[in-house]
This record gives sequence, structure tokens and C-alpha cells, in this order.
Amino acid sequence: MRSVVEGTVETLSVQIERKGLKVTTAVEPGTPELLSGDVTRIRQILFNLIGNAIKFTDAGGIAVGYGRCRSRPPLCASRCRWPIPALA
Repeated sequence: MRSVVEGTVETLSVQIERKGLKVTTAVEPGTPELLSGDVTRIRQILFNLIGNAIKFTDAGGIAVGYGRCRSRPPLCASRCRWPIPALA
């Protein structure tokens, strides 16, 4: 999974650099390195999420993190957070 996340960030690195953004990736402790799933779909979802974060972030950075779900499927869900700075 780490290689899929880092590969997606690398693919989008030109856009990231063009906007002067910083990207960090984080893996929660205890997350297995190998996961079962459709890599193409996961990559596409990441590409869309990170691409949107780049598009709607004017300054600062983007954090991409992942970890093990706390509940059993099908109750397992993921979350995305985009902090919005306070307007002056």
C-alpha cells in the first residue's frame, strides 16, 4: 500500500511543485504492508482525492494518511479531511 500511495504522490509531483505545496504521507502503526484489493481502483481513488486536494489547496500542504479500519467490514469506512484556514 505504501508504494501505491507514494507512487500516486510521485505521479502528481509536477502539479504539487507547480503550486508550491508540500505533501506528507503517514502510515498508522500496525497497518499491514501488504493488503488485498484492486490496486488499479485504489490508485484511481487516491489520484482523484489527492488531485482534488491539490486543486483546492492554494498554500501550505496536503497530508495523506492511511491505517487499519477499527471495525469489521462492511462497517469499515474511510475519512478525508481538508483543514480550511480561518479567514482574516
